[in-house]
Amino acid sequence: MLARSIGDPTLEVVYWARSKDRYVDAGGQPTEPPRERPGRAATPILRAGKPVAMIGHDAALLDGDELVERIGSTARLAVDNERLQAEILGQLVDLRASRARVVETADAARMQLERDLHDGAQQRLLAVSYELRLALAGARADGDDELTQVLAAAVEETKEATAMLRELAHGIYPAVLAEGGIGPALERLRDTAPIPTELAALPGGRYGLSTEMAAYVVVVDAIEDAVSRDASRAVVSVHAGEQQLVVTVDDDGDPRQAPLTGIADRVGALAGRLQLETTSVHAEIPCA
Repeated sequence: MLARSIGDPTLEVVYWARSKDRYVDAGGQPTEPPRERPGRAATPILRAGKPVAMIGHDAALLDGDELVERIGSTARLAVDNERLQAEILGQLVDLRASRARVVETADAARMQLERDLHDGAQQRLLAVSYELRLALAGARADGDDELTQVLAAAVEETKEATAMLRELAHGIYPAVLAEGGIGPALERLRDTAPIPTELAALPGGRYGLSTEMAAYVVVVDAIEDAVSRDASRAVVSVHAGEQQLVVTVDDDGDPRQAPLTGIADRVGALAGRLQLETTSVHAEIPCA
């Protein structure tokens, strides 16, 4: 509007964001204000004595005072509204970035915990199990039936504890996801899913830790939700778009009655899109 009224197609406007104490563009992103230079003028726009915007324009068309006079109070109000919108957009971008950092930090902590369990506690349990098996073999060789029975029970207990620890570590953060990516992780998930699960499509390549973890969580939570609705099967499809992973999970369970908050938070933290139908989950997750 300003460019047309002034007759300057090169006119540019940046807005003063009070919350950031700096200028931002129309999308709320920090930017440098226009500067005075040969042939170009930079005119501040004020409302009630407070900065609203900075306008860069052709100095040959009119000077700053003329520009302010041409703009008028109505246009200044419109520019102030644009400033408020730009500031809100900037806050939204900051909020999304903050949510993404929280998710990334949590994922990194989960990955480290999984490694600690695998390389620490699990390895020590395996070492104890090995020592117990040696002792069991010795007790059998000596014909000590009572000790043999005790050691055999201890060996079984360590086996169960190791299996439980391995399952716990996988639930915290599946190592195959970090090592092989979303495709192999979902293949592993299919083999252990509580209901028959078909993988209709899987992507190749890697897509960034946060993106892959979000896709994995979408599938896991969607399958768990399907089980809670008495589904007998699920169909999973994951394919790569231009700049995103598209995840779809369909099931034959009863209609969904409640929102999937965990999935919504995970996808929303990466500025993705989530669409829920009665028996379907569709997520579009930007690639990191």
